[in-house]
Amino acid sequence: MGSRRSAYSIGRQWRELSKPTENESLVEALVRIATAGVRSVSPYRILLGRSWLGGSLPGDAYVLGWWILLILAGVAVSVLGNTGVLAVVLVVALGRFVDILAIQTGVILVDHKRRDHFFQSIERSVLLAFNNVGQTILCFGLVGLTLSRLAPGWLEFATDCHNSSVSTCTGLIAPQSVVDYVYMSAGQLLTVGSKYVPVNAGAEVFHMVSVAMGLFLIALSIAFFVGGITSARGIRTE
Repeated sequence: MGSRRSAYSIGRQWRELSKPTENESLVEALVRIATAGVRSVSPYRILLGRSWLGGSLPGDAYVLGWWILLILAGVAVSVLGNTGVLAVVLVVALGRFVDILAIQTGVILVDHKRRDHFFQSIERSVLLAFNNVGQTILCFGLVGLTLSRLAPGWLEFATDCHNSSVSTCTGLIAPQSVVDYVYMSAGQLLTVGSKYVPVNAGAEVFHMVSVAMGLFLIALSIAFFVGGITSARGIRTE
């Protein structure tokens, strides 16, 4: 019985997550299928419901553990910064962002419509939703930094010299460090702006995607809260 409990089947997870919901539109069906594919292979689904951490939830440990991994990725880029490290960090940051987007979108736009869906804890769901926004900021900061170094000239952001402490600046200066890129990412995703602005087409596209994803994830986070308040049932969610 114990071994059966620990077994994990991607196929079974796919069948469970991809089951059609009631009265769904074509767009909803496409969202369901797209998110089910990512969610069925996500480590979060593998850990969901396990009890090997005692009173804590392994799924929560997975989510919070990403803070450590993303921070270490930023340190690795700062200390090493070679092409191999940059490529690995880019894949890690993009992978975590896709994981966040698929799970949060699938939960609020697909799972919430299922009859057997329930909130495990409103507070937990809301906190983890905002946690995902924070990690997305880190992910976009790392993606912006790694792409700008792996493909020089593709992403160009700059600020005036009076916004920088670099003494040799004579005109415009690009973001210099991981902190600069995370700061810029936070301004873009939270739509509050930052001192860095895009100066070429690639940077403009990156800026637009960042703003769109920030608004989308914040809207989903608010939907978690509203859904939890108005529902008599709860949902086990990230």
